Amino acid sequence: MRWVLGLLTAALPALVTSKAPTDSTQDVDVSQSGYLPNHNLNPNTVTSGFRNLWEWQAEDTQELFLAKPLVYTPPGGSELLITSSEKNNVRIFDAKTGSLIRIRQLQAPFNRDDANCGDIPNWIGITGTPIIDTATGIMYVFSKGYRDGFTSGQINGVYKMYALQLPSLEDVPGFPTLIDGANADNDPARYIIGGVALQRPALSDVNGHIVAGFGSHCGRGNYTGYLVAVSKQPGVGVTSMWATESAPGAPTPQPLDITVENGGKAGIWQGGVGHAVIGSSVFFVAANGQGKHNGNVPASGRSPCSTLSHSTVRMELSPEGKWRQVDYFQPYDYSGLNAGDRDVGSSGLALLDGSVFRGAGVDRMGIIAGKEGRAYLLNVNDLGGFRNGPGAGDNTIQTIELGGAVYGAFGSYPHEGGYIYSATIGGPMKAFRLGHDAAGKPVFSLAGQSAWTATASRIGLGQVTVTSDNGQPGTGILQYCGAGSRLDLYRLEPGSGSSSTAVASPTTVPATSEPPSVPSTTEVASTVTSNVISSEAPVSSAEPTSSELPVSSEEPISAEPSVTSIAAVSSDTPSSSEVAASSVAAVSSEAPASSQVPTSSAAVSSLEAISSIEPSASSEPVSSEASAPSQVVSSVEESSTVQSSIPESSIIAKSSTVVDVPTSSFLSVPSVSASTSASSLFTSTIESSSSGPTATPTNGYYYVGCFQDTSSGHALPHLLSNRSVTPELCFDFARQRASNAPTPTAAPAYVFIEYHHECYAGNTFDFKGSAVTSLIGTRACTNYCYGSVLTYTTSGTTTVTTKTDNRCGGPKMFDLYATTLPVDFPTTGGPLTTKVTVREMN
Repeated sequence: MRWVLGLLTAALPALVTSKAPTDSTQDVDVSQSGYLPNHNLNPNTVTSGFRNLWEWQAEDTQELFLAKPLVYTPPGGSELLITSSEKNNVRIFDAKTGSLIRIRQLQAPFNRDDANCGDIPNWIGITGTPIIDTATGIMYVFSKGYRDGFTSGQINGVYKMYALQLPSLEDVPGFPTLIDGANADNDPARYIIGGVALQRPALSDVNGHIVAGFGSHCGRGNYTGYLVAVSKQPGVGVTSMWATESAPGAPTPQPLDITVENGGKAGIWQGGVGHAVIGSSVFFVAANGQGKHNGNVPASGRSPCSTLSHSTVRMELSPEGKWRQVDYFQPYDYSGLNAGDRDVGSSGLALLDGSVFRGAGVDRMGIIAGKEGRAYLLNVNDLGGFRNGPGAGDNTIQTIELGGAVYGAFGSYPHEGGYIYSATIGGPMKAFRLGHDAAGKPVFSLAGQSAWTATASRIGLGQVTVTSDNGQPGTGILQYCGAGSRLDLYRLEPGSGSSSTAVASPTTVPATSEPPSVPSTTEVASTVTSNVISSEAPVSSAEPTSSELPVSSEEPISAEPSVTSIAAVSSDTPSSSEVAASSVAAVSSEAPASSQVPTSSAAVSSLEAISSIEPSASSEPVSSEASAPSQVVSSVEESSTVQSSIPESSIIAKSSTVVDVPTSSFLSVPSVSASTSASSLFTSTIESSSSGPTATPTNGYYYVGCFQDTSSGHALPHLLSNRSVTPELCFDFARQRASNAPTPTAAPAYVFIEYHHECYAGNTFDFKGSAVTSLIGTRACTNYCYGSVLTYTTSGTTTVTTKTDNRCGGPKMFDLYATTLPVDFPTTGGPLTTKVTVREMN
């Protein structure tokens, strides 16, 4: 097989490659509809007989796959499975046998220690899913590494776009193209810094250009979101770049310091989902941002907006590769979404089939949802602008409360009336059926939901993908990765039930939990952190029974099995720095195939499992944070990635003793009374009245209390966001950063933790002129520290707090810790008059 492929490589003309009807050469489909009709799977052929077909084990167990595998068949060759990893390794497998045909490391990967973010552990290389141009047999891929001559340093990080000839993986002459240094068309003061940026969404091919979206690592650094167009012509490079935040309205980036978070943000990450494309129109969804161009004044989407946080944006790419902003939608409450880190940008826009999903006044619609768990149905020809709806609300077709955060994309099924599917964090799979009101306008209603729910704390859930047997009605299968770390296949059938009934016993094979299934013909392949799994059901060579079945005379359906479904995954979210083993596996079924079409008209109000592929005999999901409430999800800009520890300090929580402190020693304000309680960290209070002496901890620091953060920005500079954050880690990291600076300084006197995992530190507070407000009560600072399990001892009584009991701030509220007292709060806005508490933490 290797010898034959070598001959093909030498003999391939430049423009004679073609695409097999079942190939998957990009992320799902061009419109990101979540529906793939070009496959031979139907509910009659998918059974519990899926078995291991082949398995491959990577040598490096730290290698991670976040880019989705692709399937490509060279002319006259075998079907190939192509994977791309965070170590910048591109591999080509024979999809049927699992033989590793070729591997190439494009460049040395970027070290995650230089990213100031632990969301992608170990290495950062190829994160966004590549795309294959089937007219030339060239695969385009964005890779992160270092400038020539450097092997470390965030400032030395760069992105390059490679053009790889398949199947040789050799560079196309004139490539790779360096992305760093390109300036934004709409604000030349802004430019990509590869060490700060992250290219997460899958790539698109538009008008002879490759389109890529850029965000950041953990929302950190001096960055702006960008939509980049790179020419496929050798030597041309970046032709246009559009900033999601620009003047007027956006903050001015700090020109010299890449750590200063003043670039505007509004990154484009979309949970890894690609950009929906119609012709030369490209749609993106932006995340949390800093600017407010519109303020609270309604604005037309056809009038360009310069600050696009939480916006769904339609851009036009000219044949010359230049961007133009055409239309946008921004939720009326985007400022509140910003404050709570509930960005809409955790998913991408799914464009639905316009021949089915339409109604009075709506020829084409799309759907988005984010961390807030609210779905927006948008008119693609008039996205809605800002506050143009009734009562200055959203001008949308419909909004649907999903009950949980969405990371990734929707699935859709344009048969039997039309359905859409959504999977949320901690919630069931839901199906919504298209209907119409009395005026003929489209309206979706809940048609059914699964009996199972996703693991509450896990954000690495699979994207929903629906397939059918070559587009035939009645053959719909919903594929989803994530429930109990399985790949589940559901039959879409008529009925009104809301349960998911398993009719086939799960097969014990490793499975998926992140990107969507990418079906091909009759196998299912997936990667698990560093694993690839392929499952197969043999295809009958009998003629199809439907005359409408699209069969190419040049490429008839083969009696041999080939790949059906491909999904990149990370088996279970490992805790801390644990990473699942690196391997590749394939599974197969001995069940006979059938070309018979079910006689019933299949709808989707009942979700019935017809097969499951899972990593162990147990179907119970395994979570590193099983106790986390369902509404709590990570705010970082990589869905479905492993949360790992910060290498600069230990994540082992120290034992802490709660000590009574003189009632007036924590603030330079009067004091009257104090009370302490060993059972609750938040019940000790002090009311200001008179001044007192200053206390100093003999070993550790003081817990001061819960406070309201500023409405924009933060009262102290931000250091890092990480799922291992504790007060100890925050202090340690602040000390190390101060001592390792070019001009070493003393450790900051204050740190505070906000929203579970965000660490801030400094010596001077900036409350932006607002009063210093202490918060008390059941809703004050209710977020626990993701990394803390602490022991508190008072008067001989010891209380151990778990993750769910411990607290680390909340949305726009923080828990403050200090190494010295009194706390030097600013006097701007008046004195502090409400109750707070102070504890010494040893």
